Amino acid sequence: MKKIALLFPGQGAQYVGMGRDLYESSPAAKAVFESASALMGEDFLRTLFEGPEEALKRTDVTQVAIYTVSLAAFAALKEKKPELSIVAAGGLSLGEYAALTAAGVLSFAEGLKLVRSRSLFMQEAAEKEPGAMAAVLQLDGAVVKEICAKFEKVYVANFNCPGQIVISGSPKGVEEASKALAEAGARRVLPLAVGGAFHSPFMEPAREKLLPLLAETKWNAGSFPVASNVLGTVYPEGASLPELLGRQIVESVLWEEDFKAILALAPELCLELGPGNVLCGLAKKISREAVCKTAGKFEEITSILENDLV
Repeated sequence: MKKIALLFPGQGAQYVGMGRDLYESSPAAKAVFESASALMGEDFLRTLFEGPEEALKRTDVTQVAIYTVSLAAFAALKEKKPELSIVAAGGLSLGEYAALTAAGVLSFAEGLKLVRSRSLFMQEAAEKEPGAMAAVLQLDGAVVKEICAKFEKVYVANFNCPGQIVISGSPKGVEEASKALAEAGARRVLPLAVGGAFHSPFMEPAREKLLPLLAETKWNAGSFPVASNVLGTVYPEGASLPELLGRQIVESVLWEEDFKAILALAPELCLELGPGNVLCGLAKKISREAVCKTAGKFEEITSILENDLV
């Protein structure tokens, strides 16, 4: 059996109808959806499967939705193949919670409560102090950091892969920094349709509210290593998850380094569990040798089990 790594997407990967095939085809996945619905209310699944899109895009809805779909996909995978050789997992921002849950560090119920609270706190922070984000393409990370430091309230939010960095901050600051980055040689600087300045000090109120909940959470020993967005490595033994997950809200996501740390554990196949294919796209840009397949739909999971894991 091939050694695999699990990858879980973050906010922005959502789309109306995601996970419906899992709900209809896998009893294990259906149980995951019903657990989420019990917390979120009866309208949750309707919004997830039928929309409207604007409702699904809300930070306080979409984070729970993506977390749920991601772990429903994992449940469907495990249902069909209980014994898997998993060497590592990682997730982009929100996806880190799904990775920790898949590893057994968090129970699904505990993770769901944390993600729900995290999303509400981030939504509140974004409404209290509006922010903006932009993707910077084809410019060196050190140059991006240097330029952002020249502007008030502008920060690097994500190091996604070579040639793709995200900045975050005040609307005016991001606009001015975007112009400077374009002049410095960025191929494009694209404003992102987001509700706040995520992964920046703008989210400090959310961090402060989330910390007590993180401190009260029961954390278990994981069954395989999980990458930390803040460290850019797998969690070392004895690491304080409450501290690091709190920092994750206000600090840069080091996804490129995370993925390299996962590859260092020698997976033969990476599976993106959840909506979309963002992480498989980033994987190709980080490593030409990495093999990544999307496994967010029931038919994809079935195909992978029949053709790729044997």
